[in-house]
Amino acid sequence: MLRLIVSVWMFFSVAQANIYVIPDDKSIAVKGKFARNKKCVRCHLDIYKEFKHSKHHNANVLNNAAHKAMWEGNPLSKEQKYVCAKCHAPAAEDIDALISGAKAIDMKDKSMDDGISCAFCHRIESIHPTDKGDKYVISSQKRVYFGTRKSRQKSDFHKIRTDNPIYKTGDMCLTCHTHHKKQKLLILRDENNETLRYCVFSHVDDNVTRTVKNTDEENCITCHMPQVDGSFTDRFTTPTHAYHGFSALSSKMSDAQRYFDINLTQKSDGFDILLTNKVPHDLVLHPTRLFVLKIYLNGKLIKEKRYQKESRTTKLEPLSWQKENVYYLHNLLAKRTDSIHIKESIKDGDSVKVVLGYYVTRPDVAKRVDLNDTKSTQYQTLVEKNFTIHHKNK
Repeated sequence: MLRLIVSVWMFFSVAQANIYVIPDDKSIAVKGKFARNKKCVRCHLDIYKEFKHSKHHNANVLNNAAHKAMWEGNPLSKEQKYVCAKCHAPAAEDIDALISGAKAIDMKDKSMDDGISCAFCHRIESIHPTDKGDKYVISSQKRVYFGTRKSRQKSDFHKIRTDNPIYKTGDMCLTCHTHHKKQKLLILRDENNETLRYCVFSHVDDNVTRTVKNTDEENCITCHMPQVDGSFTDRFTTPTHAYHGFSALSSKMSDAQRYFDINLTQKSDGFDILLTNKVPHDLVLHPTRLFVLKIYLNGKLIKEKRYQKESRTTKLEPLSWQKENVYYLHNLLAKRTDSIHIKESIKDGDSVKVVLGYYVTRPDVAKRVDLNDTKSTQYQTLVEKNFTIHHKNK
């Protein structure tokens, strides 16, 4: 019996060690440029499980069908130049060789498979503006990580710094989530010296960043990494942690109603639908996205309105968008309301349903790059609201 008890105790001790790992010089050491994501699971299980299924982890050609299709439609892919790696695989060991084409993409490269890795994001020390866009400056200290949550105890694996203000305002996100100021790396010319543009990157334009700034109260983190139930570490318990699945279209924002208002106003010849974008940036940021507002009267679809960044349709520029810093006619700007008038005869008891949904990749773009991934090409509902008509004079 004693032998059985000892055996059971040893089994659970080993199992626990496999989860938590007793730190030693070997386990703490960081091999390569960045610590691997799998090291973080030792102390941050809830966060790791969220991150594992996020777009940040599944960011590049290894595990993102839409991104892979777009890259393969880029002439640079024929030369194995993965210029997208700067933001889509920033933890790659040989990122400079990847970008230059000196090294071909290795589908078994674990450093690339980490995506926009834990260690990469938490080692951004500062942001340096350049004429090609903002550049992230990575801390030279491999086991020092920035964050906002002050720990009650020291980590056995790394030091924690909470004095970096960009982690409170979310400014570290803008190193990748801003527009290219100059598209030098993204332009090729054919034999007729005609410009070919294939990059689709265009998250935040100057017409947004000029008027909307990240603040402590409203920024990338407060919206996309809200506090959710669960401890941020397994070493001691906290009631909440910052959500690392990154609330966005890809993770089906459960509280999307918070960011959009849909109202109905009756008119003498029908009714108006008012869609208000309460988000501090334009509705459509990425040019492959398509939002569609659908209006139903008594179950019948009577009106659709598209919100997108217009693309040119010439043969030479199949994936080129208008210049930055312009007003996009078919987009809904930050903190603005769009009014859609419906000229229909309505009566008491009529039902109106309004659905705001989206495509991660617009059908026309998906067709051009032969993308058949259903998660990217299917219409998905974001917000839905129902109304019943009641005439005021009755």
